[in-house]
Amino acid sequence: MPINYPQGLIAVILAVISFYGMTYVVIALNVGWRFGYWLASACLYALLFMMAIFWLETGLGPRGQEAAWVPVATSRTPITQASLKGKPLSTPGSYPSSPWAAGTKKNKLDAEPDEVSSAVQDCLTTPADKLAGPQASTCKQGQGLLPSTDKIPVLEGSPVAVVPDVRNLEFTKDNGALLALGKVYPISRDPRLAKDLKLGKQLGPEFYILLVKNLGSLRMPPFAAFLIFGALLALHLAGLNRAEKRKLSPVA
Repeated sequence: MPINYPQGLIAVILAVISFYGMTYVVIALNVGWRFGYWLASACLYALLFMMAIFWLETGLGPRGQEAAWVPVATSRTPITQASLKGKPLSTPGSYPSSPWAAGTKKNKLDAEPDEVSSAVQDCLTTPADKLAGPQASTCKQGQGLLPSTDKIPVLEGSPVAVVPDVRNLEFTKDNGALLALGKVYPISRDPRLAKDLKLGKQLGPEFYILLVKNLGSLRMPPFAAFLIFGALLALHLAGLNRAEKRKLSPVA
């Protein structure tokens, strides 16, 4: 894996040498090199273990993949069939009827209309060559449903900006996953075209888009740090106990 910022790696190495290395040298000069290692390392991993607990409780520190809405299907006609991780989804065909509903705290759908709209805009406006991940093919298909260049009005020598506006957004759960389904209206909010800036001027036919919420793994790095540092702490505490008994033993 290429190192994009070698100065950061150098800073980490110098920090380890300065803080842990110098502490170890000072302790070792007083209690011996072997006993000093166990003592200094036990203190280091105790500190890191407490930091891991702090990271788990507060959400600070190392972070994993953020939760995000991922497009899984787009279509000019109503989406009746879709799959998620190889499992067919049964609910898209019933949109917008039950079990689809506007997400509220009462029905516990945890609706995030703003986040969904932002995800759709990122999907449909990101250049095709920069799309990555499992949603890349869906986003490319969705971009193909937007008005072509020759159908976009040109004002004062420049084409107007096309905004994918998500409306009629409904939410449901299927196979344990939170889904969002809505209609995308390609509009322009240019005041020279649109009489109503909120609704905008529709530039092409609407189409459907289905998204699933990826819960991410935000707490995975601190949880892994908790397990690793906890194990290392237990190992070094056992070693410290053994070294102390050896040091205090009359035979030693």
